[in-house]
Amino acid sequence: MKQLTFKMTVILAFAMLAAPSVLLAEKVKTALAPVRANPALAVSVMKDGKQNEMDQVLQSLDGQLLASLATSREFEFVERGSDLKVVLVEQAFANSGNVDASDKSAAQQFRIHGAKYMFTVSVDSFIDFADVKKDLDTGTLTITTRRIYLSVMVRRLDTTTMDISIPVSMEATNEQRISSMVRGKENEEFNKKLFVDISREMAKKISDYLTAPAQVLIKRGDQVTINRVPITEFAVGQSLDVYAPSEEVPNPRTGKSMLVDGEKVGEAKITRVAAEFATAVILSGADKIVKDCIVRPQNH
Repeated sequence: MKQLTFKMTVILAFAMLAAPSVLLAEKVKTALAPVRANPALAVSVMKDGKQNEMDQVLQSLDGQLLASLATSREFEFVERGSDLKVVLVEQAFANSGNVDASDKSAAQQFRIHGAKYMFTVSVDSFIDFADVKKDLDTGTLTITTRRIYLSVMVRRLDTTTMDISIPVSMEATNEQRISSMVRGKENEEFNKKLFVDISREMAKKISDYLTAPAQVLIKRGDQVTINRVPITEFAVGQSLDVYAPSEEVPNPRTGKSMLVDGEKVGEAKITRVAAEFATAVILSGADKIVKDCIVRPQNH
């Protein structure tokens, strides 16, 4: 009997190693739709002769946002942007009969992963204003002040039901001044920097919003109220791990500051889910759970 129990234990251990997904919660696959301008805005910008300027900002925002989100531990992204077309062309070529069928490196069709959710970013306002003044004494030195205003609407869509989760509007403004004896290439570089800067600022705002973890808003006795965030799906009966509030530490690789979770301080279980918040009962660590503690689903 002991030998049988030992064998069953060994078999179970190997099964658990072979199927780690049983132990760890799999990240939900997510896609980021290409950044687009609202149709009415696109028409208005074209009439103002600013189509090229807005396109530069949108293209820069598209790349910077994807790079920022793809490196986050919160998401597993699948490609739905311009690179998808390149991959589909390669898949079609690999299956056209022109590629060795026995080549294991050949691309396979109909194996692209699906996306349960899709983030969409639609630009609803773009204002580009330049104020150019000449030096009254020399008449040659120009002082250019250029302002860019950008407003976007961010949504998360369920790709099956088309349910919209927690839409949010964001704004960014950037202003630069340059004094130059020469107009032309110097001003062109100045403009490019302005476009990149406002795109980077907006990408950071969106990324910070989408990757922000759920936190304890209120604690009353053994009950806590938690804010709902795009990266976490809550359900009644769901088990949660609670961590001490995040700490800001320098990233040794990039030199930039980053937020990291504190130590685990307790556990809780969801009892109610509302549109913008959820409530949970504390199961352990009630004396250490406080406002701003980080909340994550267990096995996250």
